[in-house]
Amino acid sequence: MTHPGSALIGIIFGVLAGAAGWWAEGFVASALAALAVASLGAALMRWWDRRRSSQARPDDTEGR
Repeated sequence: MTHPGSALIGIIFGVLAGAAGWWAEGFVASALAALAVASLGAALMRWWDRRRSSQARPDDTEGR
């Protein structure tokens, strides 16, 4: 039979390991979401710059 103190220590470490795994998973998910939002923002800015630069300006003779 397992010693009650060992079982308690095992339960505590199990809970802590589960919490650490949950935190790491949440951290990774948050980091991936932040990267997705940042890349979407960068793509939107590139699109906006292309849109603005594609409009013909009166002093632009090359039509850029």
